[in-house]
Amino acid sequence: MSANGNNGSTAYFANGKHGYLRFEDDSYGDYVLSLIKKIVPHFFRHAHTAIEIGPGLGRFSCSLVKEFKTVVLIEPSKDFAQSLRDFFKNDNVTVHELTAEEFFSTYDVSDGSVIIGFHILHHLNKHQRQTLYRFIKEKRVQALFAEPNPYNPLIFLQVTFHPDMDWKEEIEYLRLTKKRLFHELNKSGFRNPFFTRICFLPPPLAHMLLKTPLKKALPYFEMFNKVLPFLVSYQLVHFTGYEPADRHSCPASVPIRKTPLS
Repeated sequence: MSANGNNGSTAYFANGKHGYLRFEDDSYGDYVLSLIKKIVPHFFRHAHTAIEIGPGLGRFSCSLVKEFKTVVLIEPSKDFAQSLRDFFKNDNVTVHELTAEEFFSTYDVSDGSVIIGFHILHHLNKHQRQTLYRFIKEKRVQALFAEPNPYNPLIFLQVTFHPDMDWKEEIEYLRLTKKRLFHELNKSGFRNPFFTRICFLPPPLAHMLLKTPLKKALPYFEMFNKVLPFLVSYQLVHFTGYEPADRHSCPASVPIRKTPLS
């Protein structure tokens, strides 16, 4: 599942590029995760393993490590995967240099594991997203994805003028509206996916304020999400691969290898 259906993901995630994908500390990732926990607390309640799809440079991975007993990072880029291995020396983090499709074809996951992704769905084409949804349905786990808000003009300007960003690689983020996400998920058999928008302030501004006494006021800006939705940074979608009635029929386990990796 390389970006946009080709093998160009290694070029897109070339070493030395996309430094904006990682802040110098974890405060912003911690803040975003704290918002998500308040909105969908059941996503975290019984989970011990987080499987992050496309972590990149680990902008949110450190925050996941603090929250979950075990974290599995699925990163197809050789450069990024090696950076993640160098950074995470702790035993509870495993890095796989695989696409999502390769990982889910090789490993079993069940209750006790959750799938999460930040800024990854728009790097997949429609067919690749459908494949990912199918795996989530088959594995019967919870999934949560945060994507750039396609209506936010600041993100449009960032893609247009940032030297490390390219519309050829980012165009899908404009297409991933709530309507399209729901259409894709409903087509894949998911009933009533949950959708909301989070992070009213732009990430660089929020990250700067987190270092000041004003950090306590940041959550109050979330009240503007519904009033000024076009200024919100992220759209959040949560769905499950099981019906609520049969949730506990899956035995809890961590990812288990089915077949040897070549």
